[in-house]
Formats: sequence, C-alpha cells, structure tokens
Amino acid sequence: MKELLNKKLKIVLSPHYDDLALSIGGLAKHWKDSENIVEDWIIFSFGNYMANDENGNNDLSNLRINKVSEKRYQEELNMASDLKIKTVKKIGCYESIFRDHHDLMAPSQKPYELTTEDKKTFNKIRQSIDPLLDKDIDLFVPLAVGGHYDHILVREVMLSLMRDKKSQPKASIFFYEDLPYMAELNWHQKIEIYFIIKKLNLKKIMVPIDLRAKIDLLKYYPSQLDSSHAPGIITRSRFLQYRYMLKTPGERIFKFIRS
Repeated sequence: MKELLNKKLKIVLSPHYDDLALSIGGLAKHWKDSENIVEDWIIFSFGNYMANDENGNNDLSNLRINKVSEKRYQEELNMASDLKIKTVKKIGCYESIFRDHHDLMAPSQKPYELTTEDKKTFNKIRQSIDPLLDKDIDLFVPLAVGGHYDHILVREVMLSLMRDKKSQPKASIFFYEDLPYMAELNWHQKIEIYFIIKKLNLKKIMVPIDLRAKIDLLKYYPSQLDSSHAPGIITRSRFLQYRYMLKTPGERIFKFIRS
C-alpha cells in the first residue's frame, strides 16, 4: 500500500469520465489525504451515451456528442474538485459505438477483433501515452475486466507499448480492476483475466478503502449513474474484505514487476 502513496506523479488512464471514481475512488481518497498530485486522463472523451435515455442514445449527431461530452466533462471536474485532482485531460477519442461496434461490451465467446476505426484510435492512444513510459511516474491502466470494448483497447495499447519498448519502462505501471464490471464476470472472463495476471507477472496490492466515501462519489455522475453501479462496487469491495481479511472493504491493484 505504501508504494501507492509515494510522492510520484499519479496518472490514471480512464477510459471514460467516471472510471476513476468507479474503479479506484477509494485509492484516490487516499491520494487526496496524502496530498499526492494526480492527473485524470480521459481517453474516450467524445461520446453520446446517457443512462436511461435509450432513444437519445440512438442519436449520433455532433450536437448530441458535444452536449453529452460537455456534461460528462463537467461532472468529472466536480468529482476531481472533491478529490483535489487538479488536471483532467481529454485525449479526444470516440467511444465504441463510433468505431463500428453495436454494443458497449465485447461478446465473451470470441476474441475481440479490431475494426478499422479501432486501429486508428489504437494508434492515437498509443501516440498520446507512449511518452509516459519514459517518465518517473506511477501510471494506472484498466485491467479491462468484463469485456468493455473501450477498456480493452486502452489495455491493449499499454501492453503493445510494454512489448515494444527496447528497455524497461521508467514509469511504474499498475493495473486496476474495472468496476462495477468486476462483480459481474462470467467464467470465460475470469479465466482470461487470470492468464493476463500470470503472463504479466503482476503483483497484487490490496487497498483498504472508505466504502461510504467511494459510493458518495457517484453523486457526481447523474448522467451516467446506472442502478447496478453502487451494488456492484459494494459487492466487490466487501468480497475483497472477506477474501483477504481486511479491516475494511477494499480495492485490488496489480503492479507490473520488471523481469
């Protein structure tokens, strides 16, 4: 836990505007209390999705995209202000529906194949985050559990950069569990994540959290809040408390160990 609270700059690669709060809001509260400097990088900062708005989500117009993206950005700024995160950076990529996917989630019965638009976005993300690996920072990447196309793409960009580096990255790389998806995994997804963790030789780090404070962060996302979010976070956090005999509910982070 101490290695997560050092004085290095923390950069969180957040697929969407709410992912930092949903996935590692408990850790981010520790960063606030320890006065860590944190940057929140929103990869897919252009989108049209709003919770409980099925008709509106069929609208792919620029007007809809700009309206929704700005609303979600303002929600993220409010959350960031609460956690004293001074930098919210927009990378400017479009969400999965604009990359020829008909759903948010990849089917678990077959491998995720990149579309033509995925490949373009892959390269844009890669160019944006490549320089980070050569900096002495702590870099946080989604583990991409649950099959969300956008989360998978961010993870795959990072894995490609790690493979292609001729020398070990200077940055310390951490993978975080995506919530609320982690509470809803099927057997195929559990096996996939298990082998990713084993292949990368990832070290588990348990983070005890203030669960009530984390759930309270959800109030900042009225446009995105789904009825499954809070129960999923509570279920997973309390499972980790029971599984690892923590004094409080927890989050689980994985650190990439250099070979």
